[in-house]
Amino acid sequence: MLIAMTAFAVVAAVSSFIGFEPILTLIIGFGMMFLLPVVLGTLAFYSRGPRRTFFAGAFVGSLSTHYMLQMFSMGGAITQLLILTVLLTTAVVSCGLTALYTRRFLERRGWHLPPGDEAG
Repeated sequence: MLIAMTAFAVVAAVSSFIGFEPILTLIIGFGMMFLLPVVLGTLAFYSRGPRRTFFAGAFVGSLSTHYMLQMFSMGGAITQLLILTVLLTTAVVSCGLTALYTRRFLERRGWHLPPGDEAG
């Protein structure tokens, strides 16, 4: 609790000098770039079955934030953050669903089963 209160006091003091927008951008950007992949990776590690497949795909999609940051150099920081959030959400959901549908496709074909004894 002491660490959280100290961090809040530092953010409040710094925001009076540089404004609230850069602080908000930094906090949300940090969450999207570093905390989201950790959360999705942990969910993929501890889940089983189709959930594990979805979260593993979503984890890979969440890493695209590091590449998408290089695309934006125009507009305000809040505008860039909103665009990045929408793109990241789209990437995470689409990669997770792609992994899940690929798993279902493989299971319907029987490719997840061990090879049978074809000689006998």
